[in-house]
Amino acid sequence: MRTVFWAITFAIGLSPSTAQEQKRLEQDWPCHENFSILRNDKNEPVKLDTDEAIKRALHCEAPIWPEIARRARIRGSVVIEIAVAPTGQVSCLHTVSGHPILNLSALEATKHWVFRPMESNGQNVGFLALLVFYYSTDYTDLSSKPDCTKARWK
Repeated sequence: MRTVFWAITFAIGLSPSTAQEQKRLEQDWPCHENFSILRNDKNEPVKLDTDEAIKRALHCEAPIWPEIARRARIRGSVVIEIAVAPTGQVSCLHTVSGHPILNLSALEATKHWVFRPMESNGQNVGFLALLVFYYSTDYTDLSSKPDCTKARWK
């Protein structure tokens, strides 16, 4: 079974080093046990959606559409969950869903985002968020989406 996985991985252009890089970027998840995060009245962590997170973003980067994915016409979306530290930096992240060839570019872009910290009781606290990135050649479908979430050509 493992041999079949690697054969398919090579056939679609996802090298073991790409898979290892994704694993390295995701190795610290979950990390938000190391700092206070925003919680609701039931003491559950608050998770911002993409639109809410973008409103708090001081800096965001759109992912670069991998050349192999463009040539193969691989489209779709990638969902990344992030934990933002009280400093506003992305502390850790992981892929929730997406095509394996697209995931790494979304992770790479996300790690550079910076946010305004949230406050609770006068203290900066971290927060969780889900970011959705879109890979499509049909930009009319994406016209309502924020530019930071639309994959760009290199």
